[in-house]
Amino acid sequence: MRRILTIAAFVLFCNVAFGCACQNKTASDGSPTFVFPTAVGWAKSFDEAMASAKASNKPILVYFAAPNDAEVIGESPETIQKFASAHENSIPTTVFDLPKMITHLRAAGVAEVVKVPHAKDNALVMKYSAQPFSYVVLSPAGEKIDGGVLLGAGLDKKVGSAKSKIEAWKSTAQTASQ
Repeated sequence: MRRILTIAAFVLFCNVAFGCACQNKTASDGSPTFVFPTAVGWAKSFDEAMASAKASNKPILVYFAAPNDAEVIGESPETIQKFASAHENSIPTTVFDLPKMITHLRAAGVAEVVKVPHAKDNALVMKYSAQPFSYVVLSPAGEKIDGGVLLGAGLDKKVGSAKSKIEAWKSTAQTASQ
């Protein structure tokens, strides 16, 4: 019950904070358009994110999205609008809609953020023992640096943990390359 109330409070906060920005607007030519601000530039696929990680030698963050989240997170405005229309003008929100988390992770060196739909038969879900609403920070080699579940309180601690573990990984990787 506590988890449900926490999720409900977070969703309510995000809808109030971002709800006015997520609405029909009018384009300069007078046609209606749908606007949804995003804090994350999501990679299109896990493979794209890993290729970027390898090219930059920086870690990535993989978010294991629940089914409804996976339908819209990081998608085009048209996809988001279609989802909202089919769901009483409601869309899922995540902590990734809040710039604070992404700002800290990018500052720590995370190259890309990618969503992976959570499904029991998904190889990545099985490999990293992921739950819905969980994340893993991976090295360019695909090794787990950090991870956790994004429900409940303690987001600052989770970001702090990721930052310190990324720093430790960087230090180890730098030492190994010398």
